[in-house]
Amino acid sequence: MDKARTRSFTIVAAIIGFMIAIQFQTVKKPVVRDTRDIWQLREDLLKEKELESNLLREIRSNEEKLSAYDSKRKLSKEETLKETLN
Repeated sequence: MDKARTRSFTIVAAIIGFMIAIQFQTVKKPVVRDTRDIWQLREDLLKEKELESNLLREIRSNEEKLSAYDSKRKLSKEETLKETLN
């Protein structure tokens, strides 16, 4: 019975040691800091704002195209019905 206790203690200790090792590995990773100065940050911010405005312009353009297609589709249905009635 003494050997069974020793084995179970060894297994439990190994599992706990493995868990602690994994915990240290996750905490050990260094934090990456942003080392840019204020001018670089401003330039990056301006680039991102310009990209955002370009994307918004593109979205607006696509929405206008969709509404134009939708209105053309509705008009073509009306015209087809009128031609059929005539």
